[in-house]
Amino acid sequence: MKQFELQIQKELNVGIGEEQNQIKYQMKLFQCLISCCLQLSIENQEKQLRDSKLRIKAINKLDHINQQIGSQSAIAQKSYRKNLKKQITFQLCLISTFVNEIKICYSSKKK
Repeated sequence: MKQFELQIQKELNVGIGEEQNQIKYQMKLFQCLISCCLQLSIENQEKQLRDSKLRIKAINKLDHINQQIGSQSAIAQKSYRKNLKKQITFQLCLISTFVNEIKICYSSKKK
């Protein structure tokens, strides 16, 4: 802020007691203050925009990761079900074979 004030003083050659120059100086200083506030506001908005873009990228990345985890989980569940079905089928075959063996043994003892 001090640099703007010095720049304005140089531009206007403000001397002590020169009322008209003092008014010009104050107007120029006021314009400078408004300009500084606007610049800070713009910089702040740009920073917020960058931050929000980064947040959006992070959220999109997390969504993508969640989708990958979900699809991997679905694949794992499908594979688990498929293996479980094979195991149950195999166990049923064993049971069926065992039951048939018992039937054969039982029928041979009856004779």
